[in-house]
Amino acid sequence: MKERQTVFFVYRPRTIRDLFCPHLPERERDYEVAAVISLDAVDYENVSEDLLVDRAFLGAYASLCRTSPIFRCLLIRQRGRDGGILILPEGEQVRWAAYLPP
Repeated sequence: MKERQTVFFVYRPRTIRDLFCPHLPERERDYEVAAVISLDAVDYENVSEDLLVDRAFLGAYASLCRTSPIFRCLLIRQRGRDGGILILPEGEQVRWAAYLPP
């Protein structure tokens, strides 16, 4: 049986640092990855440092995502690295995001 995957999602975070807040384990949400988007180092840093900017690539993948029954989201990561940022977009904007450790 596949192990349950959960992380803590933050509503409309500004930067990746907002995703590292203390939380209760019961506030973590189940998730699955709908698509993986690998970015070069500069683009990944730009996304992680300003999550509130509209991003066309989020809009292109938004139809793959949903909040129910589990968060089906995008994994944005730096090319060649594991982990990254799980994003549940609303159009071209980040609605929910979570840090996924490597």
